[in-house]
Amino acid sequence: MNLDQLYQTLVDKLRDIWDDEEFIVGVLSDLETEEDLERVIRYIDAGVDIDPSSIVCFSTEMQLAKSK
Repeated sequence: MNLDQLYQTLVDKLRDIWDDEEFIVGVLSDLETEEDLERVIRYIDAGVDIDPSSIVCFSTEMQLAKSK
């Protein structure tokens, strides 16, 4: 899958969870690489504790881990 397809796949999955532009933009703003997109997609696909709050926390934790 190329970067555009990954991006669209993630946006679609996020929309299915909560169709809110601020939520989607907030999550995407934490993701910088193809690997980041893939990790969030895998997290959602795992289906454990999937709600807007957990996804925002997951993406934020990924971003914070990079800044250390």
